[in-house]
Amino acid sequence: MIHASYSICPDCGHEFPPPEREKHDGSASTAGVLSGEVTETDYDVSSVYYSIHTKRGAPPEHPKTLRVDYRCGFNEYHSEWICVAHPKGSYAWQKASTWWQARSSEPMPDTVEQAVELAENGVLAQPLTITVRSVTGEKFDRITRYELGAIPTAVAAGNAPDEPDYNWPDDDDIPF
Repeated sequence: MIHASYSICPDCGHEFPPPEREKHDGSASTAGVLSGEVTETDYDVSSVYYSIHTKRGAPPEHPKTLRVDYRCGFNEYHSEWICVAHPKGSYAWQKASTWWQARSSEPMPDTVEQAVELAENGVLAQPLTITVRSVTGEKFDRITRYELGAIPTAVAAGNAPDEPDYNWPDDDDIPF
């Protein structure tokens, strides 16, 4: 038996392999150290993606949600789920209604499919920044604040506001 600090056995000359050390990130984390510590971070939003989300393991009759992914930087995303299709009057539906009314002059849709279609057609105000709250020991972060652009005016069905109306010339007028 020899002391653990020896790298070579003094009796037989056996060389012990160096101890395995855990690698760590190249920069320190800004997350809280103590359980329950709250960190709030502001992010500039470069783009937003809307999709239909089905909860894993949920029965088919379980309501779907509107998943909103905010792209903040090159490859950093923050998500939230809006309960558009939950029963009217429920707490989740009321939160979804408040979220929708803060972003659109259109009435809140009844289904998630309608919500995604409307969002993709530009009826929702574009978020400029979001504030993300992280609590040490909790699995998921929460988006707590938004800075929104202007609420779009009413949109005619099928015409997104970012699609310009082109007046293309007749084929005879094209010089090539």
